[in-house]
Amino acid sequence: MKIIIVYGTNSSSTRVASEAMQEVWSRAGNTVVLRSAHDVQPEELTAFDLVTFGSCTWELITPKRHFEGQLQQHFIEFKNRLAGRQFPGRRFAIFGLGDSSYTNFCIAANHLEALVKQIGGTQVGQTLRVDSFFFDQDANEKKIRAWAKGLLTAVSAK
Repeated sequence: MKIIIVYGTNSSSTRVASEAMQEVWSRAGNTVVLRSAHDVQPEELTAFDLVTFGSCTWELITPKRHFEGQLQQHFIEFKNRLAGRQFPGRRFAIFGLGDSSYTNFCIAANHLEALVKQIGGTQVGQTLRVDSFFFDQDANEKKIRAWAKGLLTAVSAK
């Protein structure tokens, strides 16, 4: 299976989480491409059997307002590039990183779920939400690897 992981990160936590998934899926014999949302064009998604979207949750600050609970900036730009595109039947998996001490824990994952619906994709598996990634990186990487293995099993069975 060909899989792409498209991620948005500020502190590299979402990239490190993506690398853990990439390792699990590659070891299982899949071709896995890891790309920053900054570098992906919408048409590239059609070359993959599974598209995985992941973003940290962050606060967008503009001169007039603060917007807590947003997608990472590169993912916002990627989402804008997806406007008007449809991917019917394309399978998507979603994960988000956040901090439960904030008002909107991992709300970026909710934005990604809505995006998949908006572009006509089909979400497979449960959304993964990771709390405070770097505060317990070992435990969080185990959680991510377990999710990745479970997702692969579910997708392969279909």
